[in-house]
This record gives sequence, C-alpha cells and structure tokens, in this order.
Amino acid sequence: MTEQEHQTALHQAQQLQDTIRAELAESRQRFHVLLDSLSDADLQRKSTNPAWTNGEMLAHIIYWLGYTPRAVKYVRRHRGIRHLPPFLFDWLNIRLTRYAARNMTRQALAERYERAYEATLHVLESVQPHEWTQGAYFIGNEYRTIEIIIRSHAQHFTEHAAQIRR
Repeated sequence: MTEQEHQTALHQAQQLQDTIRAELAESRQRFHVLLDSLSDADLQRKSTNPAWTNGEMLAHIIYWLGYTPRAVKYVRRHRGIRHLPPFLFDWLNIRLTRYAARNMTRQALAERYERAYEATLHVLESVQPHEWTQGAYFIGNEYRTIEIIIRSHAQHFTEHAAQIRR
C-alpha cells in the first residue's frame, strides 16, 4: 500500500467513525425524547410487541446498545456467538429483558442508557481502520462486521421505538 493509499484509508475510516458517532448521537437524542414522553403508567403498558411492556422494550433497547462492546470483542477474537439455537436465544432474550426491566424507573432507564452509550462510544473510538470489515457469525448464522454491529443500534432503536404504545 502506498502512502497515499494509506492516508486515503485513514481518512475514510475517520469519516466512517464520524458518521457512526452522529448516528449514535441522533439515536440517543431520540431515545431521551421518547423516554421523556412516557409517564410511569406508560412504562407499565403493553407495547405492540406481545413479549414486552413499554418499559421492557426500552430496557431491551438499552441492553443491546450495552452489548455492543462485548459483540465487538467477540469479533476481535474471531468468535461470534453461534452456540445457542435461535429459539433458545429468543426465549432467553424475552426473560432476561423482563428481569432487567423489573422495577425500572424512568431515571434508571435514562442512566442505564447513558452508560451503554458511553461504553459504545468508547469502543467506536478504539476501532482501527483495518477492523471495520472484520466479522464473525452470530445467532442464526448471521455474519456481522464490526461496522454492522456498531451501526445496528439506530435501526434497532427505530424498530422498537415504533412498538411503544402511549
């Protein structure tokens, strides 16, 4: 690789990081607007997702944002998480989310989101240019690169925010 190609690759990687940072910041802002729009009673209401209440849905969103650093670590070790059958993964996901959301207040949800957000930003800043395309297989035999893992929060948030019922 020539010096110019190396500099171009570094510039592209920096642009990607900047784009993802902006996507995460926008999702963060949207999360807090959504959370602020919900009353304590709204958190207890069933969402349009039959598995969870609105509060559980928010806890699920937070959990997966917070899981991002671990997923990136798995990719860096050239391992995914394929050892669970999808039906078992889904069953655990529902129950662990319910458990994590029990007795959650709006303040606790906001604080948890901030911790997950900061941890994800920390991982984002640590990604080296050559790592963006590294990937591994995850549940359901889905191949995910580090870029896909970190960028997936915006889509995940949008999907589940639409299921919140006021």
